[in-house]
Amino acid sequence: MLGESTPEFYSCLAPWGAEQGHGQGMIISVSALRLLLTVIYASYLTNVGLLLMLLPWSEGWSHFILLLSPQMTSFLDNPAVRGVVSAFGFLHLALLVSELFVPGRWVRPPS
Repeated sequence: MLGESTPEFYSCLAPWGAEQGHGQGMIISVSALRLLLTVIYASYLTNVGLLLMLLPWSEGWSHFILLLSPQMTSFLDNPAVRGVVSAFGFLHLALLVSELFVPGRWVRPPS
């Protein structure tokens, strides 16, 4: 198979090819798969970071905490708690910037 002979390719059998009886699977290069996973990861960090930074200071937060018990409402309505949640969102965005400008920092070079 092509995936076994060349290590830079990842081979998998596409479901539509298996149903139709074709012998060939879909070939995805490792670099394309890595790019796809990077885009998904960056999208996650962006969306969660913005949500956690902006949601505690919006009207939606007030409506959400009113659905909870009075003890949780008074706790989550505290500006310090809102700040902690926003700081966690900022950390997501800082990690995104770190990953985009210093890619592969955590990956060990091949020996």
